[in-house]
Amino acid sequence: MARVTGVRAQPGGPVALDFTADGYRVHRRDGVINWLLDDLGCFTSLVVAGVFGVGAVYAYEYDLVPLAIVLAALAVPGAFVVTVRLAAEVAAEVLGYLMIGLTVLASPLLVFPSVRRWARKWWSGSTRPTSTPRRRTPASAVTDAELRRDGATVTVLLEVDGERVRYQATGIAGERLEGEVRTLLADRLRTVH
Repeated sequence: MARVTGVRAQPGGPVALDFTADGYRVHRRDGVINWLLDDLGCFTSLVVAGVFGVGAVYAYEYDLVPLAIVLAALAVPGAFVVTVRLAAEVAAEVLGYLMIGLTVLASPLLVFPSVRRWARKWWSGSTRPTSTPRRRTPASAVTDAELRRDGATVTVLLEVDGERVRYQATGIAGERLEGEVRTLLADRLRTVH
C-alpha cells in the first residue's frame, strides 16, 4: 500500500490517498484552522498570547514602546484563536442547556397521539444516515479517469458513481500521484496535454 500526501481534492479539501493493488482510499486531512481550534492548538495559542502579552506589558513599563507594540501585535493572533474557541465552547454549552430545557418543556406534549406520531417520524428520519461513507473505492468503480500535467502540477479527474472528483498535487506528491494512478488505472487512464 502506498500513501500519497499533499493532495487537494475538489470537493473535499486536503486529503491523503492510500493506493492498493485493487483500489484506493481517501483520508481527509485537517487544515490549520481545525488544528488551531483543537485543544493542543488552542493551548499553544494561549501560551503564545500570554508570553507575548506579558512581554508587551513589561516593555511598555520600561518605556520601550516600539517593542511593546511589536510584542502586542504578536500576541493578538493567539488571543484571537483563544477568543474564538471560548466563544464556540460557550455557545455549545448554552445550546445544550437550551435543548435540555426545550425537551423538558415540550415532553408533556407527548401525551397527545398526533405529537407522538410526529416525534416518532421525525426521530426515525433524523437518525438514519443519509449516505453511507465509502471506505474503499475499488478500481472497477472508476468509470472515467483523466490525467493532466501542467508543469509540476498533476491533476487527476476521476468519475465514480456519476460523481467527478479532482485530485491535484504538485512536485514530488504530484509525481507519486501520477505513478500510483497510472499503476491502478493503466488501461482506462486518458492523458490530456
